[in-house]
Amino acid sequence: MRRTVTLRHPKREWSYTTSFLGFDPLDGTYKVLSMPCYHRSEGENRPLVLTLNGDNQESWRLLQEITEHIPCSSGQCINGVTYYFASLKLDLTDYILVSFHVRSEKMSMIKAPWKLACVRKIFLVVYHGKLACVSSKASGVTKFDDIEIWILEDAEKHEWWYKNIHLPFLCYDPISHACLDLKAVNDAGELIYVPLELVNPVRLLYYDPNRNSYRRVVVEGLADDQFRRPNGLGDDDVLRTLAVYSNHIKTLMSL
Repeated sequence: MRRTVTLRHPKREWSYTTSFLGFDPLDGTYKVLSMPCYHRSEGENRPLVLTLNGDNQESWRLLQEITEHIPCSSGQCINGVTYYFASLKLDLTDYILVSFHVRSEKMSMIKAPWKLACVRKIFLVVYHGKLACVSSKASGVTKFDDIEIWILEDAEKHEWWYKNIHLPFLCYDPISHACLDLKAVNDAGELIYVPLELVNPVRLLYYDPNRNSYRRVVVEGLADDQFRRPNGLGDDDVLRTLAVYSNHIKTLMSL
């Protein structure tokens, strides 16, 4: 059962924040981790944590003895630990993986398994019950695509296991004549591939790395005439941007 909870606003002068929701399966506790998504030269930059206890919310608490960092990715919670990528430098380089233990509220830094130039194309997924980093490796328009998977074996020892997966589908969709790009991951751990050019209908591909299987989803009406005309787009205008919100749910239920 899904619930919507309005959180208390933390008493911090943060213009932009990043928040992560963590869950401890042992005692069934949800906690929210919040921090500024940029470094402030003045004021507090350390993360805040809030425990969700039904309708009775506790106050935001400041985490102590924490290395200041800038969050750079979405989070993934596995077995009571929330993970996300962050940078220790203001220029958003020198990336590391941060782990936040929901129950103990202990935060640790884990060395990335490779030199990261950018984390925008790195996705955190659950791979056979363990945290894994997935990166796409395009091998050409008409060739098969590969993905690299780094599985976290031991967080304390910073040990990772590498695996290369040869995908069972083409990164070029012969039906829509568009290249597919890895854009997001959903709660089920499926990697979501979308076309680089938005055509009607839009053909999405969901790939499950745990089962090495995929499924296709066709979405009608995103780039048809009823969409183009109100937005001032002609038939020859190419739409090249498609944002993916993998966990969005829309209901038509009357309130």
